[in-house]
Amino acid sequence: MKTAGKNDIIVEAVLFFASYTLEYSPLYYKNNINGIDKINANQYMTLNNGNVLKRQEDYCPKLIKELNGYDNLIINVANEPWFDNQEHPGFVSLPPKATKEWIKRVSQWIKETEADLAKKHLISVDYVNEGVKISEEDLQNYYKNISVFNHHYDRNAKSVALNYHTVKRAFAFNETGLMPPVTPQYRIQGWKYIFSGGALYNNLDFTFQAGYEDGSGKTDFTCEWYSGCTDPEIKVQLANLLKFVKRLNIIKMKPDFQSIALNYGDENIYPLIWKGHQYAVYFEGGNRAKIKLTITNGLWTVDWLNPADLNVISEEKYRVKNNFLELSGPKYSEDILLFVEKSE
Repeated sequence: MKTAGKNDIIVEAVLFFASYTLEYSPLYYKNNINGIDKINANQYMTLNNGNVLKRQEDYCPKLIKELNGYDNLIINVANEPWFDNQEHPGFVSLPPKATKEWIKRVSQWIKETEADLAKKHLISVDYVNEGVKISEEDLQNYYKNISVFNHHYDRNAKSVALNYHTVKRAFAFNETGLMPPVTPQYRIQGWKYIFSGGALYNNLDFTFQAGYEDGSGKTDFTCEWYSGCTDPEIKVQLANLLKFVKRLNIIKMKPDFQSIALNYGDENIYPLIWKGHQYAVYFEGGNRAKIKLTITNGLWTVDWLNPADLNVISEEKYRVKNNFLELSGPKYSEDILLFVEKSE
């Protein structure tokens, strides 16, 4: 944690997970000499897990106290609590009520433990794969202590689109994969998610391992259809996403389709806008961006950039007099970025 902090790395410490890992856990009855109850994996993250619950209740505050001194921390209640324990079958499913009650209990342990400690941290939970609307009932009943909702494999940023305007919490795409190792989709999904109002994006990269903290590890241990990301260039491209976001007054920007007077093309657009100051629009698909912005009058700098390397393809200045700015961008193959900033 200390080394990560020195390198400006935020750590999401995951407290619990079960499913296929339970048999390797110290709290699996065969691995423990202290009389742990025999339970199934789908009971582990419920309140009906025998005397395992007491062990969890001891473990959680212990870890929270050990980590409390660090600023670079998000506390994650559980990784994929829906795994093999779903409300309904399918790739996109919430955990059942019994697990949501357990999530509520664990988040209370965290909150109560930190109440008497020096620092207070964000609490996250893995909510669901892809996009599901968070109900007001769940929000108030089970998730009132949750600060960050994590989604996995949310390739079209549906999670943010469904919840951004009704749920005043942060959204995180904290695991993506299941794609060929050299696909540009790792980059594309990151831009789409952040420009849709997401707060955090992690691509799943198995090359970061103990002993290979620079990302030079191999992924021979993975199966053919799930190799994670192994393309070194993707690391650079995602660093460029972060670099561009740091140019923005990101706290004041939000997804804003009302500022798009007209989109002429067949591409998908993702506008992230601070009205009167900065207009950033990410285009994905298609090959020639043409757009009309509703914008305040004045002098504006217009840049078209390549999202992969942030190279400026063209830069011009425009004097807006009628609150509209119509722009035609250069041809592109995968994606392109438009950045419009007030010059005076």
